[in-house]
Formats: sequence, structure tokens, C-alpha cells
Amino acid sequence: MYTDPFWIHAKVIALTLSTKVEIDTNPIIKMGIANNKTIVVPKVYPDRQMKFIRLSNQSRFKSDIFGIPEPVNGKIINKAQIDLVIVPGLAFAINTGDRIGFGGGYYDRYLNQYHGNKIALAKSFQVFENPLWKINQFDIKVNRIIF
Repeated sequence: MYTDPFWIHAKVIALTLSTKVEIDTNPIIKMGIANNKTIVVPKVYPDRQMKFIRLSNQSRFKSDIFGIPEPVNGKIINKAQIDLVIVPGLAFAINTGDRIGFGGGYYDRYLNQYHGNKIALAKSFQVFENPLWKINQFDIKVNRIIF
């Protein structure tokens, strides 16, 4: 992933703080910080809205309604400033960029008006040639899947 052009050229990278069922994002966060990239993580709001908050040494966290750690302080970063979003999911279609998220629609709503690069990190068992699931008109595709 660290040789991917989307990663190399990104100055601001958005990604989730992983849970046990996801690929561990801690090494990615550490690598981003070591490479002087700004790392932003999601915070959920009412009406299934989500914003990304800049990580810093002063960041404090609590678990959201899904048990995912989220920042309780920090600066909200406008989506136009984000160069790369690493999108979580359960399954991905390599030929089309389709994905199944975790069912809340937070990322699809956020990505609907996001025009930067979107990649997904997946384990091989999560990747299919084409989607084996029903595609919803609101589902947002990713540009690339790395597995």
C-alpha cells in the first residue's frame, strides 16, 4: 500500500480506527505520521452523518454507538482537503469497485460528495471478481482495492 500512487501523493488521509474484525489501521496511521501526512479519523453524528477529525498528540477517544473509537476533540477537516479515503467494508468487487459496508451507510453518505481518491484494504477472502450482492443506487465505489 505504501507504494501506491494514491498514498504517495496524498497529504491528508482519512481512515477508520480499526476494530478486531478489520485490517489493523494502527501501522497505517503510524506510517502516515512518520511520512508527515495528516491523518484524520471519523466521528459519527445524528442522522447517519460523519465528519473526519484531525489526529494529534492531544486527541482523546471514546467508543461510538458501534463500539468504534472516535475522537472527542480535534479539528474537523473539510472533505475538499482530504486527498485519500481508505474505506472500510466487508466485501469488495475487484472488477467494479463495489463494496459492502457495515450497514450504517455512513461512508456512502460521506463519499457521495467526495471527489478524491478512495481505496479499500481487504483480506483475500473479502475480494470477489464481481459483486455477488445487490448493488444499491446509493452505494459508492472505490477506485482501488488492495489485498
